Amino acid sequence: MNKTLIASILGLAVLQSACSSDLLGKQDFSAPPDSPATLQHRDVDSTFARGLRQLADGDAEGAQASFSKVLTAEPDNKDALFGLAESNLALGHTEDARTLYQELVTDDTFRARAFQGQGLAFLRDGQSDRALVNLSSAVDADQSLWRSWNAMGQIYDSREAWDDANNAYAFGLLQNPNSVALRNNVGMSLLLQDKPDEALKHFEAALNIDPRNQTATSNRQITLAKLGRYSEALEGVSQQDRYIALNNIGYIAMLKGDLKRARHYFNLAAEESPAYYKTAEENLKRVEQMLAEQSKDAF
Repeated sequence: MNKTLIASILGLAVLQSACSSDLLGKQDFSAPPDSPATLQHRDVDSTFARGLRQLADGDAEGAQASFSKVLTAEPDNKDALFGLAESNLALGHTEDARTLYQELVTDDTFRARAFQGQGLAFLRDGQSDRALVNLSSAVDADQSLWRSWNAMGQIYDSREAWDDANNAYAFGLLQNPNSVALRNNVGMSLLLQDKPDEALKHFEAALNIDPRNQTATSNRQITLAKLGRYSEALEGVSQQDRYIALNNIGYIAMLKGDLKRARHYFNLAAEESPAYYKTAEENLKRVEQMLAEQSKDAF
């Protein structure tokens, strides 16, 4: 697959990074909130548990506040320190996250996950070489860290190192076969390798796990369009999202050189959009120009 097509597909369906926490376990989330005064031992436990719950629910700001309270009461609480690092990573505070993870790399309990966190932070900052060093250290210490395998797969995808990407994702899926993020990224990797039939299986597996996942839904539509199954790509699309799907399908048809079909879908996207749809209109102009040039060449 050429690099122009790779860049185009990546523009339509950005690879997803996993942000779930490795801290999660069986916790009692029924405890009352801590008092605003100095935390007692029972309050520390409940505040820590609340931080875990907030992190799992995607409330990274709330988790950051909870773990910070625990650390104010117990500065040597490494579980809370790791939770704070994960919260900062989820918030995009990558430099702060790396600093916090660095405090844990010498601890046998947290070393592997701290390397993973640093690697994910470097990757988020676009420093893939440094990310790969840390992620490799993480899986050398603990092969169960699926987030590290997932991130390594993304790095290898960006370098078109397909064998390395396939191996990384395979290890990740062994550890967490029900990860929607992994399934999406494996599917995208296969799509970039021009293996749409295999890619489709992973996007559909992701949707079996989470039927409402928008990334998997979009990726499945793109893959079906690449396979020329345009009508099927539109099945199940809500009316309010239909115009966006029509534009994406048209775009893939255009990349495939199916220009008349692309024009048809861009027209529908522009017509069905509730407001002026600049992207579809620009794509329509582009495909009309390509058709005109194609017509000239015929003579």
